[in-house]
Amino acid sequence: MTRPEVQPPTLVDAPEALEAMLSCLEGVPYIAIDCEMDSFYSYWGKVCLIQVGDGEREWIVDPLAVDVRPMERLLADGDRVKLFHDAEYDIRQLKADYGFTFRGLFDTRAACALVGVQAPGLASVLKDRFDVTVSKKYQRADWTIRPLPGDMLAYAQLDVAYLVQLREQLAEELEERGRTEMLETEHARLEELEAAPDPYPDDGYGRIKGGHKIDPQARRRLRELYIERNRVARERDRAPFRTLNDQALLSIALDPPERRDDLLKHKGVTPRALRHVAGAIQTALERAREMPPIDRAPPKRRGLRL
Repeated sequence: MTRPEVQPPTLVDAPEALEAMLSCLEGVPYIAIDCEMDSFYSYWGKVCLIQVGDGEREWIVDPLAVDVRPMERLLADGDRVKLFHDAEYDIRQLKADYGFTFRGLFDTRAACALVGVQAPGLASVLKDRFDVTVSKKYQRADWTIRPLPGDMLAYAQLDVAYLVQLREQLAEELEERGRTEMLETEHARLEELEAAPDPYPDDGYGRIKGGHKIDPQARRRLRELYIERNRVARERDRAPFRTLNDQALLSIALDPPERRDDLLKHKGVTPRALRHVAGAIQTALERAREMPPIDRAPPKRRGLRL
């Protein structure tokens, strides 16, 4: 199957436009889907765009403008295969935001790995197989801005524009290698994933660079600082590092201040940040003094995809 020339996507930002898209997709066997989130900016993260394609045209659905829950009938339809490239994060977030059910999945990234693709990221695969170059300009873009400029829509469109053709190639390669059933096992796992959990669990301080090399009492301070920083970020719905970055937490844990103004000597601590976190820092340090040291740091967790 050859991909027709990519045309500008259709923006879906009204109920009638969503219904028109879903009607167009009735009976279509393979449907590509991707999402853009704002997890680089907010604490919880939310779906800001849903890109949809059928191999010939694409739609950009705006969940900030239209109720996307009618898409349940597409996502839960096991007779139509939904194509994702690296499905897990998108599925977890879509379940968290909308409670969607997923049936009939094909993860092209997992398929790439099973057939031996050395660089299974979408940008590399599109370049290698379709000679399409994906800009890195918008990898950490703020997808909540409206209206979205045309170049951001075009960037988002590429995430789904070639997945139908890619699936066709990969299905043949999987069959040749006898690995189709292995991929089906992965799809069954993906269908049963739970909604995205709290992205910053209390033991997440184990991810902080340098946090494994500090003494037990400083590790206790780091944990309490991490928890309190995240509490403030959660209340403000801001990404924690935008409230106070991890290296500032580590610096304070290693050299706790005696006075509030002493916090400003730590790199990353600004007067603006202090307005929001000074009380939380004091609470964390006081609590740490009353708690036992932590002899061993928790294992590092895999970070979130942005």
